[in-house]
Amino acid sequence: MEYLFLGTLTTVVAGTIYWCWYRKPEEEQIQLNVLSLQIPQKAKKESSHKNDNGIPMKILYYSQTGTAEDFAQRLSEDLSSFGFSPETIDVENYDREEFQNEKLVVFLASTYGEGDPPDNASEFHQWLMAPERAEEDLKLSFAVFGLGNKTYDRFNQVGKEIDGALERIGGKRLFALGLGDDDVNIEKDFLSWKKELGAVLCKEYDLDAPVRAHSAPGLRRQKLVTYKPEDNILKGVDINTISRWRQDEKPRSAPDIKNPFLAQILVTRELHTPKSDRSCLHVEISTHGDVLSYLPGDHLGLYPENDPTMVHKLAALLKADLNTIVSIHTVDDKSETNPLVGPCTLKAALSQYYDITSIVRKPQLRMLAQYAKEEEEKARLIKLSSEDPESQEVYDAWVVHDCRCISEVLKEFKSVEVPLDHFFEVLPKMQPRYYSISSSPNKYPNSVHLTAVLVDYVTPTKRHARGVTTLWLSTHRAEPEKNIFPRIPAFIRRSNFKLPSSISTPIIMVGPGTGLAPFRGFIQDCNYRRANNPEVKPGELILFFGCRHPEKDYIYQEELEGYEKDGTLSRLVVAFSRLDENKKVYVQDKMKESDIPDQIWRLLESGAHFYICGDARLMARDVSETLLNIIMEKGSRSREEAQKYVDELQNSQRHLSDVWS
Repeated sequence: MEYLFLGTLTTVVAGTIYWCWYRKPEEEQIQLNVLSLQIPQKAKKESSHKNDNGIPMKILYYSQTGTAEDFAQRLSEDLSSFGFSPETIDVENYDREEFQNEKLVVFLASTYGEGDPPDNASEFHQWLMAPERAEEDLKLSFAVFGLGNKTYDRFNQVGKEIDGALERIGGKRLFALGLGDDDVNIEKDFLSWKKELGAVLCKEYDLDAPVRAHSAPGLRRQKLVTYKPEDNILKGVDINTISRWRQDEKPRSAPDIKNPFLAQILVTRELHTPKSDRSCLHVEISTHGDVLSYLPGDHLGLYPENDPTMVHKLAALLKADLNTIVSIHTVDDKSETNPLVGPCTLKAALSQYYDITSIVRKPQLRMLAQYAKEEEEKARLIKLSSEDPESQEVYDAWVVHDCRCISEVLKEFKSVEVPLDHFFEVLPKMQPRYYSISSSPNKYPNSVHLTAVLVDYVTPTKRHARGVTTLWLSTHRAEPEKNIFPRIPAFIRRSNFKLPSSISTPIIMVGPGTGLAPFRGFIQDCNYRRANNPEVKPGELILFFGCRHPEKDYIYQEELEGYEKDGTLSRLVVAFSRLDENKKVYVQDKMKESDIPDQIWRLLESGAHFYICGDARLMARDVSETLLNIIMEKGSRSREEAQKYVDELQNSQRHLSDVWS
């Protein structure tokens, strides 16, 4: 399941909307200032942007896709100009022993999936939430901004937990918890919170009130080094790839987001029929023994490459030679021996390390404004990158609504001539894409499967946009007959979306489209466990699946119907939304039919687990409402009582969601 924001996501047609709105850039400062984006932290206490003459403080971030990191960098720039000395640190690299001595801390924290901390923050968050923290009685002042999405049940759960924990350990809350909502406009939420926080902090520390026209000095944090092909440092280095695309031997530890494994694609096949105007891929990737060991419900993380057409287009706009050999370093790396990326060709960096297709962010626009030779273009770029919440509509209309990427901006502002070193400093890094695994290791011990709809749409600017990962998978297919088995950097991300431990527990699964993916793995695993435990009476398994038309996109049809025939599935309920053009039928509609509400209520009362996987904005919300109505009707409960019933299911891990926005 491909993710692009704070949820557990599958790449589906809804990804069209998602690609346009994901990772909302940054707003005004009316004057130019330089921000860098997504700088990897190489060592503990490594920080970005510190004004040694100001009031010391820490800005700690929990970031899954880079948005919280981006916000943290922008907040740091503002507060530096007000008289603070902020250190901006990924909590993964934060020295926890320093926490006892902190005086002022601001957290920017993303909530991932259904209430979980992001990958970079899981260990730190567990440490912060530990009961012994409450006994420390620390004397720190704090503020928290959460990044979440209201379409998820546990909206901004992580931010709320941090805010509560800091208060419990004796912290002084300087400003109200910010609850950013990506379902509406998280960028504007952040700007409003940041503006008010700045005023509160200045008052608290007796500093001059922020002046909107003032801009922080532009501090550079990266530098670019170029090489000649004959340089000794390049000996033995494959300059046509970055490190994660270079084949290594079996790793010493399990691959993760920072150290993926270059895994082999074994099988690629189309799941839609020729009658469909869309494409859905079934891909099988080797586990390489136990390197990519997984459980049903886990996620597969993949690092794709950018579309070569987009890479060449961007290079042409930058007037850059793709064969140039480069490496990127922090400005503190005086020896130039610890690169963030490289040495590699510029083509490899743009293809494999940087994100060049997402909507352009405001730090990029502010940076470009510095190099605009025409005053009219400079003024327009400054206006587009404004940090004033009231000016957000300008950016939303031209950038977000039209899904403009960096190439389109450079094409529009022709007088901009930006040096590569500064351009790379604010260009976001490529983030992994996540897929719900659609197989069981008991049935397929040597491979891990994913199911992905190819994202393919036309933006309002008439640009043909395609999903980065799904396009790569569709153009790098396994061809066993030709001995072609492409490789891609991969790792397993553990999930709480799990089967109950007992095969006697009833299960209700709702997953239209590629929301079926984890349930395919569940069903396979249940089939295996039942066959190997014949003495145990299995619980009922019900699957609600939805697609458009039985002759077009009924994926895994033969397999699902086979499981119903052999009794693994007690009931298979399929909704076809385009079978009758006059009446669209969805999974939530099927839940209301015939004796199904009675069956759902009976199973819930007997201890069933209820699972939803799919689109959070529409399907999951509608399914949840239907479930609530069934509980009200069949359980003779008021709406409040029914909601409490659902809450209890969620708290006991009997109601789980794996959804995307």
